Amino acid sequence: MVPDVRIPDAFLSYMSGETPALVSNEAGCVCTNSVHAVALTGKMPMGELRRRWDTPIARLSCELEGHPLGGGMLKIEPREAASTLLPESSIPPDQQALVEEGISLMRQWRHYA
Repeated sequence: MVPDVRIPDAFLSYMSGETPALVSNEAGCVCTNSVHAVALTGKMPMGELRRRWDTPIARLSCELEGHPLGGGMLKIEPREAASTLLPESSIPPDQQALVEEGISLMRQWRHYA
């Protein structure tokens, strides 16, 4: 057994094109440092975390917290991921359109095709 190897609850992509991916670790795998290992603290179940992660506010927050790399890549460091907003509720449709427009503008700014 390798010391200090832990099985995370989920994985978060380190670099992404469209948006960072959050994937639950149902297989109980370990990971290298090419993805972030996510450990739940017991405050929020995985299903709720996934629901909140897949919202427009969380996607916009990733664009604002992360930083662009060449070729349109978005890099999100652990501290940036920890600062990502995870809304408790959905936003009204008229405001959702504005948030989606913000996401699109941020992606254009980092040259994501």
